[in-house]
Amino acid sequence: MSSPDAPADATETATICHLAGTLTASECAGDWFYAAEGERWPFRLAVLDERDTGVDERTLLLRGSFEHAGGIADDDLELTICNNDVSGSGSSRFGAYTVVGTVHGDSIQMRKLKDILPKKRRRRSTKKVEEDASREIDKPKKRKKKQKLVARKPPAEGAQLLVKWAGDDGSTREDGRYPCVLRGGLLHGDWEEPVPFDPDDDDWRYGEGAYKQRALDFVARFCAKLPPPPKEPKKRQKRVDIPPVEAIGDLVAEMAEFVADNAPEDIQNAYACSLHPAEYLRRWARGDSLLRPLRGLNVQHPWAPMLLDGSKVIEARTYDIDDKGGFGNEWFWVVETPGKQRQRGQRARITGCVKFCREAVRYTSLDQWRADEDKHRIAAGSDYDWDGSGAMFGWRVERVMVLREPVPGPDRKGTINSKPVPRLVPRDGWVSASSSSSE
Repeated sequence: MSSPDAPADATETATICHLAGTLTASECAGDWFYAAEGERWPFRLAVLDERDTGVDERTLLLRGSFEHAGGIADDDLELTICNNDVSGSGSSRFGAYTVVGTVHGDSIQMRKLKDILPKKRRRRSTKKVEEDASREIDKPKKRKKKQKLVARKPPAEGAQLLVKWAGDDGSTREDGRYPCVLRGGLLHGDWEEPVPFDPDDDDWRYGEGAYKQRALDFVARFCAKLPPPPKEPKKRQKRVDIPPVEAIGDLVAEMAEFVADNAPEDIQNAYACSLHPAEYLRRWARGDSLLRPLRGLNVQHPWAPMLLDGSKVIEARTYDIDDKGGFGNEWFWVVETPGKQRQRGQRARITGCVKFCREAVRYTSLDQWRADEDKHRIAAGSDYDWDGSGAMFGWRVERVMVLREPVPGPDRKGTINSKPVPRLVPRDGWVSASSSSSE
């Protein structure tokens, strides 16, 4: 993807250009550029073939085009993805090149190099890219290699499959497939005689639930090879028990719509929840709920426990509830921070959830501030007391949820709040929920 107006420093090194975009099961698309702050041009590559080439490794064959000098240039590329690392080679009408980069979820970032691969990744290239820029992958002499690329491992004995035959539309399923079981190389289903099965020619996939179980088995095997998580010393946590209220069922149901009801596709959720993958899998298997990402609100000790046990119904802040992105009518993790009395080893932790009313109280006088001392719980003359100058607002607590045991706080804690993070919580991990009124 070179260009006549390429900057001089782009030709002085091995890097030709950079690519950033998304990688899905059907295509890789995004923008290519010379510098992060410079001009960008679009590219789009369709995924022609895919195969597994090892544990956590797959190879993709892509073909498409990119915008160049006001026109369109064809591009062929073969990628090998191992864990989060990407390497490969390709060619366009400007010549052959190699690529290296990383992939995280659907996001992919790569660098095009002048046909140079790091030695540790060169061995993963499965096909040599010809110097001819007009490579035609549909020639008869290359069809055999193309067929090998799409070959996959045949199903095991006793596997439950969904099979579809061309010209047969008698299935009652919307996708036209027939559910059957593979035994002795024959397919047994809702018909009189079993039929032969060819994993290379027949259109088949695994039955309902099979992919989920195979994914869980793969994650279990992967996690079994990981070192065990470090053991943390047990700490006695003092918590004020809140009598249960009938509203907790409705409140949990309100958040249950965000709970994932499918098994994790990979171990990224574990690291997003600040857990070791083996520990995440163990908790997932016992039925813990994966709650949707929430922003975290930093509240120092001892006011965080007061906020959750109902003794503090107003959160005092020097800015309105609509400022800094807004905090009204939204669930937040209560991130309890040690504060000025922090001891060695203490870290921020999530102890519950809180939701504030849409409108806050604005204090306009010291008399009004002192009258609400039993609500905001900031003692007169303390370090955080208000002297009447400047702005002071009271965020009225609408509802709270208390965790039976704290969970790890956000890895990157902001001054006021954190970016949204998910957390894995036991299904019976909530002590209770309550509604607060500060009117």
